[in-house]
Amino acid sequence: MQTIKVNLYEFKELSEDIQRKVLDHHRYRDVDGNWWDNVWYDARETAKIDITAHDTYYKTINGKFLNGAYVTAETIKENHGETTETYKTAVLFLAEYSKLNPDDDDGLEELENKFLKGILKCYLEILQSEYDYLISDPAVIDSLESAEKVFLIDGTEWKHATE
Repeated sequence: MQTIKVNLYEFKELSEDIQRKVLDHHRYRDVDGNWWDNVWYDARETAKIDITAHDTYYKTINGKFLNGAYVTAETIKENHGETTETYKTAVLFLAEYSKLNPDDDDGLEELENKFLKGILKCYLEILQSEYDYLISDPAVIDSLESAEKVFLIDGTEWKHATE
C-alpha cells in the first residue's frame, strides 16, 4: 500500500495566476444547463408571458401572451416595481390602449404586437443580465466556494474518491 500526501487549497489560497486559470476553466459551468428557467418562470407567473425560445448570443427571443395583452399589462403593473422596464412598458401600453378606438381592430393588433415585442425585449435584457452575472468572476467564485471545491497548487480541481 502507498500513502500519498496531497496539499489541497481553497480558491482564495491560490496564486492570482492560478485563480485566473481556475476562473476561466469554470466560467461557463453554471450556464451549461437550463440557467434561464427562473427567468422564464418569472415571465410566466408575474407577467403572463410564455417565453418559448431565446438566444442571448444572437439577441433573439420568442414568446406569447398567456391571457392577452391587457391582462399581461395589468399583471405586470401588480407584480413588477415601478422602476423596471417591464412596468414602464406595460404602463405605456395601457395609456395607448385607453386612447384606442374600440372599433379599430388593426390598431389594437398593432398595439398588442408592439407591446409583446417591447416586453420580450425587456425579458431578453433580463436574460442577458443573468447570463452576464453567472459568468462573472464574483459569481464563479461564489459557485466554487459554495460547492466547497478544492484544488491542487496548479489549479487542478481535486476529485474526491467519493465523487
